[in-house]
Amino acid sequence: MKCSHFFQLVLACMAVLVATAGQVQAAVFENFKGTNAFGYSEETRSADLTFGTVLNSTTTTTINQMEFRWRPNVDMDVTFYIWHSSLGGSFGSVDWTPIGNNVLFSQTKSFSAVAGPVDYYLVTDPFSFTFLPNHRYDIGIQGSTGDLTGSWDFKGGFFDINTIEGGFESINLNANIFGGQSDFGYAGVDPHVRLSTVPEPTSLAVFGIGACFAGVGATRRRRREKHHQATA
Repeated sequence: MKCSHFFQLVLACMAVLVATAGQVQAAVFENFKGTNAFGYSEETRSADLTFGTVLNSTTTTTINQMEFRWRPNVDMDVTFYIWHSSLGGSFGSVDWTPIGNNVLFSQTKSFSAVAGPVDYYLVTDPFSFTFLPNHRYDIGIQGSTGDLTGSWDFKGGFFDINTIEGGFESINLNANIFGGQSDFGYAGVDPHVRLSTVPEPTSLAVFGIGACFAGVGATRRRRREKHHQATA
């Protein structure tokens, strides 16, 4: 292989790695409809009294990131939660017997105050969590101090399904977070959340390296074939 061809291939491989590394998360669920919703509201709440979303899970779905459409009005730590809902009954297509509010996932991050519109998402670091079919989950956030401004909407009734997407149903009867994960009380709202899958960095690197090796191999094979044809 000529040096110029080799360097061209190396540059192409580097471009593949950069392109794959730059991939962003793919949303599997998002219930934000804003002013296009049947009902839409923005609200400022004390950090320990934020809304949580109730989700029916209808399939096995693994996510790697959660985003909540709240913005902190002061610097604060924010804890992200997933816990089993104690909300029982047939809301949506899933009839689930409550099993308590045991915490299944939590993560705490520090955020700075954000001024301006509510169109801001608090985002977790990448993680892995698998939702199981025919289970009901509460997901939400709790701040350490001050207050946050968020948004929510509803379809038309407290028990209606507001959004069906990616194996989830969001229910218009959602948990308030009182001093931690809790479903002591439910509000007839659907706070805006996004659940996403994120490309694993290791997988991307393996893919890129594999593509490079495949390209090198193919180039060498073509070179050998041309050499054999020329000497035959």
